[in-house]
Amino acid sequence: MKKELDTQYAPAKRKNLEEIKKEANEFFKNYFEEILNSIPFIALIVNEERQVVFLNQTVIQQFGIINVEEAMGSRPGEIFKCIHSQDYIHGCGTGQDCRYCGAVNAILQSLKTNTKTSSETRITSNFDGNLISFDLFVTAQPFELKGKQFVMVFLSDISSQKRQELLERSFLHDFLNMLTVITGFVDIFPLEGLNSQQMQYFSQIKKTSQLLVEEFSAHRDLIAAEKNELNIDLKNHNPLDIMTSTVEIIENHNVAKEKEIIIDSNSASDMIQTDKRLLSRILINLLKNALEASGPGETIKIGSQISNQTIIFWVKNSDAMTASVESQIFQRSFSTKGPGRGIGTYSVKLLAERYLGGKVNFQSSEQEGTIFYIHLPIRKK
Repeated sequence: MKKELDTQYAPAKRKNLEEIKKEANEFFKNYFEEILNSIPFIALIVNEERQVVFLNQTVIQQFGIINVEEAMGSRPGEIFKCIHSQDYIHGCGTGQDCRYCGAVNAILQSLKTNTKTSSETRITSNFDGNLISFDLFVTAQPFELKGKQFVMVFLSDISSQKRQELLERSFLHDFLNMLTVITGFVDIFPLEGLNSQQMQYFSQIKKTSQLLVEEFSAHRDLIAAEKNELNIDLKNHNPLDIMTSTVEIIENHNVAKEKEIIIDSNSASDMIQTDKRLLSRILINLLKNALEASGPGETIKIGSQISNQTIIFWVKNSDAMTASVESQIFQRSFSTKGPGRGIGTYSVKLLAERYLGGKVNFQSSEQEGTIFYIHLPIRKK
């Protein structure tokens, strides 16, 4: 009996390359059309003249094509009823405005360079007098068959994504502006004549407005970070000052109620070069996670230390993580707190490693609790 290969979970056995090639050839030879028809987005094959020689079922259903044979030989814009497809006598791609079309340019570029080309495009279609706008992501993959050039064209609808991006940017921008105005008025509000209870209320309003600004700024920066659009501002800072101001912010959050945060007395205070805003956001997320994992009366600790040309920030709480949580802790949208959560530790790793050039790790045990570490280069000027 053949011995099974060692594995920690799924079977480890693999086929050799020759077997894989044989399976692939057999599969695509017999099921190529079925594969393209099973794809849930638009798939076309066009020739060198950009005429359609194949269209999958998604195209037929989405655009209500009754006679497939009549669609053959058309160009993509003509099938999609693009308003510019009849601007010039030779149809799709030949009009003045077609030079700005991402779809035709992706096809032309892939034919010219014989490489896969991707682009975004906007198409306005006219269906019986009704104008419908599409935001599409186009991928053009050239290939050769019996000495002739063809291009596989895949189009996925990104209209919802574009609308969400527009709403997010507009909403976050406008909301942050309003919050900034509110916090500005709070800072200059006259305090003379307020009694002790009114002063307490005013103090709470000020803290809450500052937390709102921080929360919305964090969300805006995360969106920019995921798109590689986040700018960093490296300056000299005292790490102890950053930790102190960070603790002051998070202490006003609901998750800190009836819990204590202690800054380690031996923490490093040597000047480091970093982006204070991003580092503070990273530490806030770690502290928030630690607080949420802790019960009333428990203590969370934060500190830092210098090692060679690296500063290590750490956040500790007394609870241990399960093996399942440990293996997924940095995955986007993973959370033990229910739907709509799971951005905290994901953003910690994203900001620390991609933007501050550091490294994030952790250790967790029943004896020691859970400690997250942020290793950052000191970057002294």
